[in-house]
Amino acid sequence: MGHQPLAPVMTDVRATLLTNIPTPYRAALYGSVHRTLEVGGGRLVVIYGATHQSGRQWSDERPPTGDAPFMVVRRAQLRLRGRITYANPAVVRTVARTRPEVVVISGYAPWTYSVASWCLATLTPFVIWSGETMASEEHLVGRRRIRRLPLLRGARRLLAYGPAAREYLLSTGVADDRITTLGNGIDIDAYAARVEELRPQREQMRARFGLSDPTILSVGGKNLDVTLRAAERMPYRAQVLVVGAEPPDPHHPGVVTMGRRPSQDMPGIYAMSDCLAHLPVADRWPHAINEALAAGVPVVASPTTGVPDQILSGPGCSRVPLQVATIAPAIERALGVGAPTDENVRELITTPLREWGVDRMAQRFVATLRAARGS
Repeated sequence: MGHQPLAPVMTDVRATLLTNIPTPYRAALYGSVHRTLEVGGGRLVVIYGATHQSGRQWSDERPPTGDAPFMVVRRAQLRLRGRITYANPAVVRTVARTRPEVVVISGYAPWTYSVASWCLATLTPFVIWSGETMASEEHLVGRRRIRRLPLLRGARRLLAYGPAAREYLLSTGVADDRITTLGNGIDIDAYAARVEELRPQREQMRARFGLSDPTILSVGGKNLDVTLRAAERMPYRAQVLVVGAEPPDPHHPGVVTMGRRPSQDMPGIYAMSDCLAHLPVADRWPHAINEALAAGVPVVASPTTGVPDQILSGPGCSRVPLQVATIAPAIERALGVGAPTDENVRELITTPLREWGVDRMAQRFVATLRAARGS
């Protein structure tokens, strides 16, 4: 009898992720994915388009990159015809240098299409990581959906931030079995620990910033006028603490503004706050909601934030229509649950988020990479 050919030994995936900039909330995920792949001889290399981007809510000049190997195409974004862009021809060469078996492309920046074309030409499977929702797409300009269709159909697999992002991908004709609902979470326990470490200083920090009344946090000032009008309907005096944006009227008697802050300041800001009001017209699962829930701070959100319904099922949390008449009582309920002084309430607020934490996300991410390669 002749010798039977040996089956090829499959090591874990060599993956390359293309994204815009380092962020405080992604580093833990990238590191977890890389460590998981490394055990089996694979790895994750992260390629950033730039080291920082103007206009972010946090002011970090060099956000953390985590444990995963990384490369940067250029320090700052390109500016073409007066507009900031990631349309950088060097990105294809940079991706090719990593010799990937699978490429993950985050979002729909202009370079997405050139990298996807390279993947198709070299028969390298690629994955699109999408946060778009039906609500956020309404704010797109021009023919972007039409341009995306070949991109989405050419992807071996797709990652969706959450159920709302999955709904968007399904609406483009993508088959359900090609989509993984990844989540868009953070390292929950690490973040909660940072907030709890600062909680004993809550009253001193509040006094330092002039917070003497129940405090409604607004991160990024999304629909701030609605939040202010709701605050004015409280049966007691309440203050609105604005971070990451300048309010139209910084001298409003009910507003305390802190401007753009380094990301490391945010745990202390959540420790000072009694609830978060996050009320955009459309969003793609914002990390302010994750951070607030991890901190045990109840969240009042608009229906189109892109987050799963179940993560806002804890005490004082709700999704409400963008109407002052419904937002005001929701905020009053959030302020009334006593989260700052009740550890059990804080844990009940955090618990629904755990399914979408970094540890679970990393498992789903790695499974998607393996499926895309075909192992």
